[in-house]
Amino acid sequence: RDEGNFGYREALLFDQVRIQLGGDNYNPSPGLFTAPSTGTYAFLLSMQRNEEDDDHCLQATIIQGHNHFLASVAICPPGYQSASNMGVGYMRKGDTAHVMTSGHESSSVFGFTHTTFLGFKLTPH
Repeated sequence: RDEGNFGYREALLFDQVRIQLGGDNYNPSPGLFTAPSTGTYAFLLSMQRNEEDDDHCLQATIIQGHNHFLASVAICPPGYQSASNMGVGYMRKGDTAHVMTSGHESSSVFGFTHTTFLGFKLTPH
């Protein structure tokens, strides 16, 4: 879904879960990906601005746990720009990852398939 202007360090919630392999790894209500087992995980964030005339940048970060930054994106005017980035981190079973805004002033997000968050396991340990 499309989202309005965000403040600093607000969670981005992805309400359409397309695929869940190995359990309910992503919970859309708090916006958390939870590692079903220990190993190395990759996370991809792709975002698009939703306001052609807005003067603010859209900035977001993939965060592991409470404050370990894995990757960030920044999308600035003009127009409906987009950006993607990927981060890799070691997670123990039950560790979490999520997406938060990282700019002090943010543009709105173009939802549906234009803004996506993906997490998957790379290694068995």
